[in-house]
Amino acid sequence: MILFGFLILASEGVRADDPYDQSKSAAAVWQRAQVGKLGPFLNDPYLVVPLDIPSQALTHQKAVVETSLKSFVPNTSPGNHVQILADGRYVLYGDLFKTGDIYALVQLPVAWEIDPYWNGGRLAFAQLIKGDWQLRGLWDISTVWESKEQAETNTEHLPVKPAESPFELVDFDQDGVPEVIMAGEVWKYYQNYYLLRFDAKTQSLQMLASAMDKPELCDGYVRLYFNSGHRSIFEEWVFAKLTYGKMEKIASWHDGAPYNPGDDEGLRVEALNKKGEMETFKIDDVPASPLHSRYEITRDRIKVATITFLLKKPVSSDAQLEDRLEKAWLFHHITGLPEDILSPHGKAVPLPPFSEYENVEISGNSDFIRRLNNF
Repeated sequence: MILFGFLILASEGVRADDPYDQSKSAAAVWQRAQVGKLGPFLNDPYLVVPLDIPSQALTHQKAVVETSLKSFVPNTSPGNHVQILADGRYVLYGDLFKTGDIYALVQLPVAWEIDPYWNGGRLAFAQLIKGDWQLRGLWDISTVWESKEQAETNTEHLPVKPAESPFELVDFDQDGVPEVIMAGEVWKYYQNYYLLRFDAKTQSLQMLASAMDKPELCDGYVRLYFNSGHRSIFEEWVFAKLTYGKMEKIASWHDGAPYNPGDDEGLRVEALNKKGEMETFKIDDVPASPLHSRYEITRDRIKVATITFLLKKPVSSDAQLEDRLEKAWLFHHITGLPEDILSPHGKAVPLPPFSEYENVEISGNSDFIRRLNNF
């Protein structure tokens, strides 16, 4: 089992340059400049080690990539191939992006004595050109992974089940060219994951998103999961469309419970309106009766609707099913997205028909009610 873990702190600047003057290094200046360029799906510009700016990490890792990839005879048959190196590190290589060129995704170790500011691992991307491997990407990502075989015999237990490999290829936009999922660090309540796309013009990988669970393709939408990271305060799902290499946020669902008095937690939904503008709705649970659930929906602190769910028959032995049915109904009718892509942490779970268990009554703003009834 390969276990590398290290806390990434943006305030450290670059860990890939002169350890005595990190804040003024060219690489550090470059990374700080990326902060303003981040989209809504990224939160750490310090993961990328720039390839066109000299640094200690870059010099060392170029040599490590070359040594690692020359340590085995590559399989030249069509398809993608996995090579586990002698020290247990993982390499995925082949015609990964259907271009006819050979690329490799490589797990790299980093020793403290080599790079004093980074004691985890790195992930690299390389291209095979005329028999030589050329570095095309480098990231300060410490991957944690455990194969199915290792999981069966391993006596150590991590807080969450880690990825089965550092890399996975998934075609999120269904254009025939897969995106890359990189598995990162494991923490108490989550494992970091990173989603990247292949840029044929630059022959590089561009980071699209980071999340706290493996990004999933659900009914054509990219689903990203997040949580509070400590103290079970909230979970959040973000739904996006990947089109022509760009990610567009379509909706989100934030489900939280206040940890301290005054915390602004609870149910919040983001959804696009007819003008393509993102709107935020707050959903408050209003006390009702054992056979009724009632929610008030507000937008910009103005109530737009009251939703009452009327239980038709006892729900099955699944104690959470009633709550899941009601939240799925609210999610679907506010966002227009399929209700079963909102599910507990993990894979999308199909729900039984809502009408089998409950009726619904709606009162409030006529425009908003029409919006609800459109789906």
